[in-house]
Amino acid sequence: MNQVNQVNIASVSDVADAMRRDYQPQSGSKALGRTILLVGAGCSRSAGIPLAGEIAQELAIRLADSYGIERANIADPAEALRYLVTSGKFESDLFQGVNGDATDWPSVYDYIFSKHYKTPKEIRGVFSQLFDRIDRRINWTHLCIGELVRLGYVSTILTTNFDQLVLDGLSRSGRLPVVADGLDSLYRISGDSNYPQLIQIHGSRHTYYLRNSQTDTDELANNHAARHAIDELFRTASVFIAIGYGGRERGLMQLLIEAGRRWPDTQIFWISYSDRLAATDKYVAELLATSRYASVVPNQDADDFFRKLLEELKVYVPRAIADPLYPVKDLKENLVYGGNAEIKKLIDDHQDRVNEIQAKYNRSHIASIGDSEMSTAALLSQSQRLQAVGQLSAGIAHDFGSVLSSISSSAEELFSVVSPGVPAYQKLLSIRESANRGASLIRQLLAFSRKQEITPEILDLAEVLDDLLMLLTRLVGNGIVIASQSDPGLWEVKVDISQIEQIIVNLVVNSRDAMPDDGGSVFIELKNHTVRSRLIFGDEVVSSGDYVELSVRDTGKGIEPEIIDRIFEPFFTTKEVGRGSGLGLSMVYGIVKQSGGYITVTSKLNEGSTFRILLPRAFPDKVEATKKTA
Repeated sequence: MNQVNQVNIASVSDVADAMRRDYQPQSGSKALGRTILLVGAGCSRSAGIPLAGEIAQELAIRLADSYGIERANIADPAEALRYLVTSGKFESDLFQGVNGDATDWPSVYDYIFSKHYKTPKEIRGVFSQLFDRIDRRINWTHLCIGELVRLGYVSTILTTNFDQLVLDGLSRSGRLPVVADGLDSLYRISGDSNYPQLIQIHGSRHTYYLRNSQTDTDELANNHAARHAIDELFRTASVFIAIGYGGRERGLMQLLIEAGRRWPDTQIFWISYSDRLAATDKYVAELLATSRYASVVPNQDADDFFRKLLEELKVYVPRAIADPLYPVKDLKENLVYGGNAEIKKLIDDHQDRVNEIQAKYNRSHIASIGDSEMSTAALLSQSQRLQAVGQLSAGIAHDFGSVLSSISSSAEELFSVVSPGVPAYQKLLSIRESANRGASLIRQLLAFSRKQEITPEILDLAEVLDDLLMLLTRLVGNGIVIASQSDPGLWEVKVDISQIEQIIVNLVVNSRDAMPDDGGSVFIELKNHTVRSRLIFGDEVVSSGDYVELSVRDTGKGIEPEIIDRIFEPFFTTKEVGRGSGLGLSMVYGIVKQSGGYITVTSKLNEGSTFRILLPRAFPDKVEATKKTA
């Protein structure tokens, strides 16, 4: 960060760092960071929303036509403006630009809404026509704002323009905010809110009193509800970011300046489309002067700024694009229906439709990537087969579990009436042992079908692996060497510790059983892995983001190409009878998927196999991080 003309110059990286210092997203957490976004009309420009000057040019033509200009000149806004001035409809000498000749169209905009389109119905009609024309298209910026809210980085969005595109972007992320639409609803705004907030401070096209004239927007500074809302936000905000906004509305800027003076420790970033810092609006300069930590980020188009910001935050792509079925899947996973069997059946019946859509999406998504080691048909076939087997396994496991429960309870009752010396007692012991083995099989089936109850926690896998090495060495026996390596600064993951231990043990045992008679080696590696773009991994496309990669590589016999696609299916095994249930790798697969991860395997005959697992990086909250460093 450097200084030019007493204005601190910052980069997108500086903005990301400030947001990260304030908040780190954590899986399952409902907490929010304390970053506020002030979103101006410039953020909606690529979606087709015109800026103030462009709206003024269109309205000048419309007014000139209404007041009688000849049709031949109607397409030229400068001619229309000249007609309006010479005919006495507009006051003269009000719209000269800074160079003395160019028209200051933003001033024309203010004049039009102060003198011509003044009533709420007129203003609402103008903006409804403008926004209906773009058919509610949203752009990259709107999706990125929604993603930052979904992840919890941003708590409040403040906007002065009247379109619904920011709200549409938020809804695509799956998180709907508390909406304050106009001054009458501002008292509901809280600086300590646990829910995201969207403030349309001048109202929207749906508000009866849509404030747009300069007189109305100036009066905002005297409104008690507006002053309360802005002060509440600055009181608790760690970071305030303004983007796509010119700072021309004096009422709002005055409130921001007053709040900034009361709370000077709020870090302010003004994201500017221009590099002309000397020409920064006087209200903007005054706001920046209120903060001890204010900066300008120059030369930033809104879409490109958010692209770079998401890259710096290691988010890369909004989930609405990377996984467009996420809201549907999230709804099903979090829907509560009180155990009502009929409702459950309705949901399960319609899940087939969701699976069908997911398959179609995977097909187009994978095909768009182009070159890959596996054909699209093979990827989908494997994914759908495993999903179908998983659903079948879950059903079998639950039914089998009911039968075993009945057998076990009956056996336990008999223990109370059968003495140990009676011959039937040994048969009861055999029944109990068989029931326990059956229960173990059920747990493995449920792990594969992702129905097993888990207790995830933040873990350092390097520590987990270190604790397991002695056990693994005993498991593989003589003749097989185990080695391991972990990245320094390995990221943490959120998984069930017993399940991750089960994954490592099962993969090592699988490698042991694949070794030739003269032994071999098993190498376990843990490393950080950042996915920056689409990546085919096994039968899926990996979403961009940060992951911890666990790989187990052996020098065994390898896996035949004709069966490698089936190794994760339950009860599939190449081992002789009595040497395995065929559930070890299917259990690994289920645990990985239940933990939000990905798994793949590569193998060459007589050279060995490598299993690779990607688990999402976890971000512990500040309290836990403090405890660990204490």
